[in-house]
Amino acid sequence: MSCLSRKRILLVGAACILVAGAVVFLWPSGPKEPEYQGKKLSEWLIEADFGDGNPKATRTAEAITQLGDSSLPWLVKWVSLDVPQWQYWCLEKVTRAFGSKAPFAAQMHRKYTLAFAAMKAFSILGPAGKPAIPRLCEVAKRERSQASGRALDCLRYIGCDAVPPLVELLNKGNFGAALCLSELHRDSQCDVAAAVPGILLVDRATHVYASKREGCYVYCGNIFFDDPARFTPLIRDCLKHPNRDVRAEAAKIDGSLSRDPQTIIGLRKALEDPVLEVRVEATNALRKIAPQILNDG
Repeated sequence: MSCLSRKRILLVGAACILVAGAVVFLWPSGPKEPEYQGKKLSEWLIEADFGDGNPKATRTAEAITQLGDSSLPWLVKWVSLDVPQWQYWCLEKVTRAFGSKAPFAAQMHRKYTLAFAAMKAFSILGPAGKPAIPRLCEVAKRERSQASGRALDCLRYIGCDAVPPLVELLNKGNFGAALCLSELHRDSQCDVAAAVPGILLVDRATHVYASKREGCYVYCGNIFFDDPARFTPLIRDCLKHPNRDVRAEAAKIDGSLSRDPQTIIGLRKALEDPVLEVRVEATNALRKIAPQILNDG
């Protein structure tokens, strides 16, 4: 083969590679990002700059509302951003050396802006974000993930429709779900009765953790004291729960929550529980609210 022929083959090969690369980068991939008034959803979100009280946020809220369901896959995608530790390190170094407008730094800042703006978009959509619940729950299940916390916040913004999946997450050990459920009850008056045993277990687990690490205790049980009329019967029912830890926590809190006759009767029955810790907690509770029961034997 002549030298000229080889050059031709190389040139043709290089041209094919360039064309293939152009096709990959320029050919539309997947669904098109939704637009409103000629502007992409991502452009609306970045322009709004929700954190700075930007007046453009009002028009962005209008765009989000008008786009409705078509915006949800994109909002979930942006909320789901997880950045590896090495990229954090690179972002810090690049920003320090070249400023926040350097290409890599600018790209990363754009991703972060979209992640938090997408979370804000769910607060604007509220219950209209319900179709995104299954995908948000999948993101919320990630361990050691920044996106997990954002997904939980989005579920909270959706409102009472998110309570059942949040309870499911809670029962699988997702502590963040307990905080979301507490806030949903406080802010939206959602029925979180099914979450009570799980919240008791979260408070128990985080209390044990915090006893070894100062400042790590996250207490969700305040919702019981904020609405004792609602939660006293539910806590009382937990004295008969099959989980011994739930019964122990219920006995611990019951004496502080109520002094009514039914509470005293429930705690008195708990004195016969087969688990020593439950009996001890019931005894302590009765000592505070009805010591005569203990004195009478």
